[in-house]
Amino acid sequence: MEWKCLKIPARWTIILILVLIFGLLASALVPVSAFAAGNGTLMVITRDASKKQIAAPIYVDNVQKGTGKVTLKVTTGKHEVKFGDLAEYTLISPKGGKITVQVKAARTTMITAAYKKSSSGGDTTAPTTTPSPAGGTFTSAQTVTLACADNTGGAGCGATYYTIDGSDPTASSSVYSAPISISATTTLKFFSKDSVGNQETVKTETYTITLLYSAGPQVTDIDGNVYNSVIIGTQTWMKENLKVTKYRNGDAIPTTTPRDISGETSPQYQWAHNNEGDTATYGRLYTWYAATDSRGACPASWHLPSDAEWTTLTDYMGGVDVAGGKMKEAGTTHWRSPNYGADNSSGFTGLPGGYYQYDFYYGNHFTMMGESGCWLSATVSYEPTAWTRELFRISGDVGRHVYVKYIGYSVRCVKD
Repeated sequence: MEWKCLKIPARWTIILILVLIFGLLASALVPVSAFAAGNGTLMVITRDASKKQIAAPIYVDNVQKGTGKVTLKVTTGKHEVKFGDLAEYTLISPKGGKITVQVKAARTTMITAAYKKSSSGGDTTAPTTTPSPAGGTFTSAQTVTLACADNTGGAGCGATYYTIDGSDPTASSSVYSAPISISATTTLKFFSKDSVGNQETVKTETYTITLLYSAGPQVTDIDGNVYNSVIIGTQTWMKENLKVTKYRNGDAIPTTTPRDISGETSPQYQWAHNNEGDTATYGRLYTWYAATDSRGACPASWHLPSDAEWTTLTDYMGGVDVAGGKMKEAGTTHWRSPNYGADNSSGFTGLPGGYYQYDFYYGNHFTMMGESGCWLSATVSYEPTAWTRELFRISGDVGRHVYVKYIGYSVRCVKD
């Protein structure tokens, strides 16, 4: 039998070569896994070192939606296969409500992956993150919350990332899960991503913390009690109530069992409120006569503040209408709820030590512990009264009142 060469027209030769190329391309693609990397993008695993670009019809649920250029970067490993955007579809990681998206390279290669259809026509809108409070200048430490909200019909918030060192956050930064405590001037940067990967631009909030106070020196009374102090404006105040039982010269400050002392002349007494165990926290209660005795109840170089010195303090904090909250210890460890407006931003740490008094209905008794804190001033109003200052659990202001001198009040000393 005689073999003869078969002549093939040039145009058929070109077609055969293209078919061979597509056939080789089909064998090169080994789709071990496929998942979404963003809108219009599949990720496949291949094992070839060539590069090809082909036109590929794009199918959704076996219905052709168009044709896009498919770039095959087929070095070994994971690679993107990019194709034209799918109208009215958002490609996200496979999960419930799946549809099938197919990319066909000519008639030989098919890469298939499952994706969720977006009923809204595709979520391409980034979420929005709102801080509370917003940045600004504050006189106390702040607790900041970050609230992420996605657009109506969106895929939902995924995660919020933040930094507090001034650097721009990334997906490797801290993930927000609880309120952020800021006690010094801080630049907070943050962003959120939704569950399909839409990411908002980085936002920046600066929190400038300018405290009303700084730590003052410690001081010790004649009984050996050690007090911390706080510098507020131009004044230095004890940040604890006085608890001494002697004058500076060593003479005892008398005490009594509860009885009516209103008829006594210049009664000089001190008491523990209810029991001695309370004095470590709340200090003692003193009559005006004991607190102003020339022998000195306050330690050396310290004194009972005048009415004017109390006014200097509250003026520095913005006036009596707002100073109370800044002067009260925050929380309800010692104050009963509600401890309205209390943030102790002054460092004064006012406690509700109550007072000792006599009245017609209850006789002599201790009262108002947990409800209010009452402090003496050295200034007489009219006999037999003196000016005082009072903080209340139900108010953020400071009360300036006149009370009789034989009632027992707390004492805060101020430095000379």
